[in-house]
Amino acid sequence: MRRSVQGRQAQENPFFLLPLAIPIVLTGVGVGGYMLYQSTSSADTAPASGGLDALLAQSSVKGTEQKLRNTKIIIDEFIAAGFPFSLALAAVVNAAAESALNEMALAGAPGEDSVGLFQLNACCGGKGMSTAQRQDPVLNTRRIISELKAAINNTSGYDKSLGRTVPVESISSALRRHATVAELAGLFGFHVERPKALTASLTTRATLARQMFPTMANLPGHAVDAMYSGSKWLLYGSIAAAVSLVGLGLYLRRRRA
Repeated sequence: MRRSVQGRQAQENPFFLLPLAIPIVLTGVGVGGYMLYQSTSSADTAPASGGLDALLAQSSVKGTEQKLRNTKIIIDEFIAAGFPFSLALAAVVNAAAESALNEMALAGAPGEDSVGLFQLNACCGGKGMSTAQRQDPVLNTRRIISELKAAINNTSGYDKSLGRTVPVESISSALRRHATVAELAGLFGFHVERPKALTASLTTRATLARQMFPTMANLPGHAVDAMYSGSKWLLYGSIAAAVSLVGLGLYLRRRRA
């Protein structure tokens, strides 16, 4: 059987298909570069993309190893669960409000059995979990993610301090409109943590977000998300280009055999 023209050319010239790699390389680098550009120019106050450590270095959690470790656990778990970086930061703010990011924290109120980063109560959010399990920062965070998923479309909550139900935007709606970290922190407190002063938590936790993440709290969610993902996309684009070149080389080598 006669070889195809491409087969003969590939055999005679091993670099015949090399031009095909150029678009692949440019696509990988282009996508990565665009995401990196987004991460560094989303806003005048946006920090340069240098990974999670660089972002957290500009926050108020930078000084304590325990707080940093628990912050990273929360962010990693939220990202792994499919939530954006902006909502992960909102969760960090709420953990700070609940426990000062101390995984061993116990509720101070008499008779209240709330434990851990998100102060999971034995009769509610932490039902079925032992004290030791609730003091495990990973397990505690995973349970609050389950609580978030159950409450993400809620549009109201009962405010015990006011004695009435208060209508409030859902977290899912806020994510769709790219709400700021400060807004998400307030909504997370309202719908997921549900403190007694429910309506007031919208303001107090948004204020805490601005104190903890001053360069990010007031940016649109998509801009904050890009800060986290920009450097990763550049890496992924480079990897894709490298893999494509290796595959092309193996293909040419096989055609020459």
